[in-house]
Amino acid sequence: MEPLRGERPDAGQRLALIDAAPLSTCGSWGRVSVFARVVGFRVLLLLWVSSCGTDVPVLLYEDSMFYWEADEFISSIEDMNLGLEAAFDRAELEKAKACKKLYKAVEKRVVRELQEGPLPFGEKFMYDLKLLTARLVPLGSVERCRAAIRRYRLEYDKLRKAFPLQDDARAW
Repeated sequence: MEPLRGERPDAGQRLALIDAAPLSTCGSWGRVSVFARVVGFRVLLLLWVSSCGTDVPVLLYEDSMFYWEADEFISSIEDMNLGLEAAFDRAELEKAKACKKLYKAVEKRVVRELQEGPLPFGEKFMYDLKLLTARLVPLGSVERCRAAIRRYRLEYDKLRKAFPLQDDARAW
């Protein structure tokens, strides 16, 4: 028995109304959205596997580890004043210029976490979403940084071949 307009249904009538209500108010759209979710998940999974972009945290980690190795070697070479490190210095400046935006973003986040504690969920989610986007899709600034780091490593390798052993270079 339907309640009249303006009347509140009693408990029995409410249960009858709930049982009579359809499970999906979307009609056939409910099935489409499930299909879309499955297809979307597969596309996202394929993009992640193909990894067209760059894994920014790994890129910056490898760069920082390489920097210490290169710095130690270059400081011993610079003491000899041979002038062979000029190409390496140019590559280092190019890398610093190309990666400045990434370095500043990391610095800003680290300083903020040190001062204010862990990021709220929403900000952490947006940060992770940006990292995921950079990993899935090649972004100009990230790709320029990656190319500059690659050139920096190549110049270091050339310099290292010119001076094969660091101990020999210090003996000069």
